[in-house]
Amino acid sequence: MTTRTNSSDKMKRVAVLQSNYIPWRGYFDLLNSVDEFIIYDEVQYTKNDWRNRNIIKTKNGNIWLTIPVSSSVLLKICEVETINSLWQKKHYKSIIQSYAQAPFIEVLRPYLEELYLIKTYRHISEINHSFICFITNYLNIKTKLIMSSSIPSTKSGKNDRLIEILKQREANVYITGPAGLNYLDIKAFAQNDIKVQYIDYQNYVDYPQIHGKFSSKVSIVDTLMMLGPQTIKTFTGEKKDVA
Repeated sequence: MTTRTNSSDKMKRVAVLQSNYIPWRGYFDLLNSVDEFIIYDEVQYTKNDWRNRNIIKTKNGNIWLTIPVSSSVLLKICEVETINSLWQKKHYKSIIQSYAQAPFIEVLRPYLEELYLIKTYRHISEINHSFICFITNYLNIKTKLIMSSSIPSTKSGKNDRLIEILKQREANVYITGPAGLNYLDIKAFAQNDIKVQYIDYQNYVDYPQIHGKFSSKVSIVDTLMMLGPQTIKTFTGEKKDVA
């Protein structure tokens, strides 16, 4: 059973989510719904996941933009390095070509040039942080961003570390995506006076896209290209209590 949250309360809301490359709009919806957003970059890197790749639309269908990384051993996300910088020009070119007819291509082009053609990177967490910061600033989102690796750690268990982070940040409401509910120990959070909520994306509506019928499984780059600053108006996920 779930209930709608009273938006008038004054509790400190914090979300903790893994570092992703140019993530979809739901990532930023969650980010926009909290007071502090912790980029969880100290957990194990997962191969063939959203950490180093995402999807854009093209005239030939959806394609992956993937950052080549060296991950032959078990590493934390913050430890994973890029193999080379060739991906930067390739990704830039793919985006510019794919969205050449998009309404906000010329507005976004200078920012993309700086992120892809001027800046240099070594770690994927650094790349992801740079893009996430740009997007939050562009959308005028005021949520404070913090890397989890900057928060002192004495706990190692998944739930224990999350609770430790939340307590250090003095959070009393933890908001997660629906997938996060699969591994959370809700009783442990309650015992630490932390309320758990999740954001429900089921009521998301389509927006105009180029290159065929609507696809929801794309990077926020697609939404920004089509809607620009109005992207934030598509953040319609509902925060619900976990009973």
